[in-house]
Amino acid sequence: MPSKQDTTGFTYHTRVSVTPEQDQILREYAILFGHVERTLFADLEKGRHARDLKSAYLLRFGITARRFNAVLAADLGSIGQP
Repeated sequence: MPSKQDTTGFTYHTRVSVTPEQDQILREYAILFGHVERTLFADLEKGRHARDLKSAYLLRFGITARRFNAVLAADLGSIGQP
């Protein structure tokens, strides 16, 4: 079995054709997602628990529980937690 050092990583990009209005919506969503992600990461690093933050984040950022879970998964993946 190869070690982690022996594996090759791949990065994939997708280009979509969108209208200027759709592009604006996607950009605004990306800004919001990034802001929520950085804020949650900071709170997790302070020792706070995601279950205690979830309701407040849904109200504060106007996101759904599914979006919160996606941000949490991204943050946990970046710090190496399952």
